[in-house]
Amino acid sequence: MRHCSFVPLIAAGFVAAAAPALAQAQLTDDQRRAAYGAIIRQRTPEPHRPPGFNIILGSELPSSVYLNRFPPTVTDPAIRRYGYVAVNNMVVLIDLETRRMVEVLR
Repeated sequence: MRHCSFVPLIAAGFVAAAAPALAQAQLTDDQRRAAYGAIIRQRTPEPHRPPGFNIILGSELPSSVYLNRFPPTVTDPAIRRYGYVAVNNMVVLIDLETRRMVEVLR
């Protein structure tokens, strides 16, 4: 019976570990298209990619990767609350407060 007391702790650990993976930008499809189009038209240079850097939603952007801000032509506040990195014709949205990767736009 003693081992049963660990079950809630183990379950809580799984939920905590999965929480970052649930991160997602709060944008409509039109806002996603606008954000992607603004960056792809701008032809943002590829970021310096440190060894082992992978795009994993919910994970933190390494401090060695430059976080871009949206250009002034993007005026929608829902989009401007994110930063981004452009990688292989994808736009990775980054939460400005936590530097976590929240969505990949293609």
